[in-house]
Amino acid sequence: MNDWTYSSYQTYLTDKKTKVAKEKVLNWFGNTKEFKNFHTREKFDTSFDL
Repeated sequence: MNDWTYSSYQTYLTDKKTKVAKEKVLNWFGNTKEFKNFHTREKFDTSFDL
């Protein structure tokens, strides 16, 4: 995830003010730790329902 040129992944992890809805998205995952865990899994579960 860190090497994707056009990814907003790092934007969700920063404390800086941004234009993305960080709190809303992180709340989908419960917290920052779960957001990171989801995005670093080897295989994505396509049945994940946001």
